[in-house]
Amino acid sequence: RTFINRKLMKCYASGTDLAKDMKIPLQKLIDVHDAHAEAFRNSLKRSNEQGPWPGTNGRSSWDECSGTRGCGKCDFRNVLVGSRVAEEPFHVAIVTPVILYCAGGIQINSHAEVVDHDGKAILGLYAAGESTGGIHGKQAL
Repeated sequence: RTFINRKLMKCYASGTDLAKDMKIPLQKLIDVHDAHAEAFRNSLKRSNEQGPWPGTNGRSSWDECSGTRGCGKCDFRNVLVGSRVAEEPFHVAIVTPVILYCAGGIQINSHAEVVDHDGKAILGLYAAGESTGGIHGKQAL
């Protein structure tokens, strides 16, 4: 509920409702789920073969959608076949890039030398990391 209240997640009674809100044809959701289910089936029945796309952690993938982007899905959980999409409820996370925290800090040049108010390097004084300010946080961009 916290994520829903913060508008970071939405719940839909069905895939039909989700497709309407996304302004896409329901068939697109069905096709994507069917392709995902097929990749899952291939990963089971062809486990001794390499998938055609690069996967995570040096593995290969049968998932075309993520594989063509260079980070093929290799582990599948909660696979939903396309025939169930129209009536199945969906819980959707809204993903957006954010800055988690931004701090001021010591100004440096491209050689990590601390600079004075005039932008001149202070001889022998260097700074790096959080002391120089900037964007912080594990999910920071």
